[in-house]
Amino acid sequence: AMSIESMQHREFDIGRVISATFGVIGRNFAPFAGLAFLFSVIPQALIGWFSRPGGELPDTRLLGLFSVVAIVGGLLTMMFGWILQAALIRGAVDDLNGRKTSLEACLNTAVRNLGPVFLISVMMVLGIGLGSILLIIPGLILSVMWVVAIPAQVIEQRGVFTSLERSSDLTRGSRWPIFGLFVLYTVLSWIVGAVVVGIGTAVSGGIAGMATSAVMQIVISPLVAGLSALVASAGSAAIYTELRMA
Repeated sequence: AMSIESMQHREFDIGRVISATFGVIGRNFAPFAGLAFLFSVIPQALIGWFSRPGGELPDTRLLGLFSVVAIVGGLLTMMFGWILQAALIRGAVDDLNGRKTSLEACLNTAVRNLGPVFLISVMMVLGIGLGSILLIIPGLILSVMWVVAIPAQVIEQRGVFTSLERSSDLTRGSRWPIFGLFVLYTVLSWIVGAVVVGIGTAVSGGIAGMATSAVMQIVISPLVAGLSALVASAGSAAIYTELRMA
């Protein structure tokens, strides 16, 4: 990988971003997949196990406790997701800059940025959600403007509001191609989702005693969630690097 300092690109290039995304995943597949499995697949699989058909607690007196456990589990899953995203972004940006990194460095960066990443995520959800409720278009605009807010925080340590502003500055002049990437990612996600549902149905049909929905909840859906988190984090790092090069 060539460093940002050694490359000068005048325009945002979708093909370059896609190539960088899958290139960084390929070069770091083992550690990145391990992080995704630990912080995404396992938590999602546990949630799927407890919410599987027939997995409900039979004693209605324990429903309150079950609800509390479900809420705590959901919050922990979101926290793990933020840690995973920050760790993968740190590792991906280092790789795209031609630097070697370690799992320890990635996790240290993720834990150190957990608070700011959480606040940025909340701001993005509120802003994009409100914009989508109003006219949809403002929500899409904010999604594109803030696409690299978390990488800006993880790499540049600018703070919550400054990272959102930094993302807006970096994406200025490149928002249409970034929107094109969003559309492409959405279409590919639909296709992959349809294929996964078909595979999950076929696999569960061949396993005696296991319902299709149980296999989807415990195995297939967690794996897809982990893969999606991996691609999305590497993709945001690639977009951020490409914007820095522009």
